[in-house]
Amino acid sequence: MELKEAFMAKTIYLIQHAESEHHVNGMIGSWTDWPLTAHGRKQAENIAKNLYPFIKEKDFTLISSDLMRSIETLAPLAELLHQKPVIDPRIKEIGFGIACGKSREWFRNNAAKCPENADPEEHKSFPDAESFGDLHRRVSAFLEDILASEKENFVICGHGASLSRLYTAFLQLDPKKFELSGKAAGVSLLLQMNNGKRLIQFCNDMSFSVMYNS
Repeated sequence: MELKEAFMAKTIYLIQHAESEHHVNGMIGSWTDWPLTAHGRKQAENIAKNLYPFIKEKDFTLISSDLMRSIETLAPLAELLHQKPVIDPRIKEIGFGIACGKSREWFRNNAAKCPENADPEEHKSFPDAESFGDLHRRVSAFLEDILASEKENFVICGHGASLSRLYTAFLQLDPKKFELSGKAAGVSLLLQMNNGKRLIQFCNDMSFSVMYNS
């Protein structure tokens, strides 16, 4: 069922960045600035071609995290729209401190375990890492700015953990009890209605990233 535009205050497409080198090389993603793989670049091209017909007639603002894999995912769509994306580091992946640049195996062997009776939301795997609480606060602040903006339409490209927390914040759920997660190159559509109601019309749709038939 299509929703009449007159009832929509915000239209937000979320894109989880496409396949990155760290998805296939056994390394930590986090703030390490990995590029997309060849497959990821193809996914990004398909997302652009498949999403473009839905947004080309409206004024959409493109926003990316400051990490290469997110910027590269949004680049083909930005080219079609003749836009330069806004870069906002608040939607980058969770920061794992000294684990950046290390392997997943190293992470598993060296990350601090959450002490019993401690709050897992505020636990840090390493002294210079972020907690998931830190991540949630910065992503929530980003979302508040989007919802308060005079602009109505957005395409936002981010990361697994940051978008997971954005879903939770959008639905005003307790992150200690609820979590939504996606996959690389998934596309979601979030709507806020004029009456304040919030709706996820579809979540982590992978069809946007498959072969585009012109």
